[in-house]
Formats: sequence, C-alpha cells, structure tokens
Amino acid sequence: MTIDITKKEYRLLVNLLHMAWWVIYAHRTGAEYKDRRLQKYEKLIQKLYSCFREMDADDLILYDEKHGKHYPTKEMEDDPEVTGIIEKMEDDAFWEMLVDRLSERDLWRREGIEKRGKIAFEEWIDKHEDIAAGYWKEFSAHGLENVDIVKKGKQLVAKARKRQRK
Repeated sequence: MTIDITKKEYRLLVNLLHMAWWVIYAHRTGAEYKDRRLQKYEKLIQKLYSCFREMDADDLILYDEKHGKHYPTKEMEDDPEVTGIIEKMEDDAFWEMLVDRLSERDLWRREGIEKRGKIAFEEWIDKHEDIAAGYWKEFSAHGLENVDIVKKGKQLVAKARKRQRK
C-alpha cells in the first residue's frame, strides 16, 4: 500500500506522532521505557520520521548518528499547538482520574467493601456519579485549594508548613 501525502500533511503527521510518543513514553522510566510491547510503535515512528529530509522537515526532525535514531527538534517539542494539546490531555486526565478514584474510594467506604461485586452495575454508576458530582463542583470552584492529606487526625500539610517556618 502506498499513501501519498503532501509536505504539509507530513508536518501534521510528525506532530501527531510526537503527541502519540508523548502519551506512550513521557511518564515511563527505566525498564518501563524499554517495554518490548512498545517497540512496534517506536519502530513505526522511526520509519515515518526517517522521511523528514525528503519532506523538507529538517526543522522538526533530526537524526542522531551516534544512536541511530530520529528525534524531534526543540522547535517541534516547543510548538505551542502540540504542547497545548498535550497539556490539555494531561490536565483532563488528572482531574478525571482524581475524581474517579476519590468517588470510588468514598463509594466503597459508604457502602462497605464487602458489597464490592454485589451491587448492580447501574446502581454502582448512579451512586458513583452522585459522589463525583460533588467533587466536580468543588474542584471546578476551588481546584486543589481545599485538598489536604490527613493521617491519624493530623494534617500532614500543616506539619510541613510548621517545619518551613523554623
């Protein structure tokens, strides 16, 4: 199969590949980064990046002879459109996961962990969404301002603040 794309479309594809790479690799470290299951994606990204010279995209991709790999340039990594999309995705994911995990925790605290797997799915969703609505309202109004971590009745945040004053 052959796909003909313009140089402009190639530039968009390279941006898309960079965003995909970010989703796959940005938060991985050490052995996670070398996960064999991900090599097929890296191989395809490298294959598509390798066309950068014929597509006049030297400003977006560079080739590192020492490592035998193509990398995005600083200009591409700092592209405001690309970074904006990535930052929006990360921000949305943060709030979605925070609300979901807090809601699930509170649901099981309220219902009792022994009911896990025994509540009908629709009932679980309704209860979960009721709790989540409260978190969404709070976070929409105040962000993390009213969030503290409490352990054994003492706020860890308050302890940290006291230590800083000394």
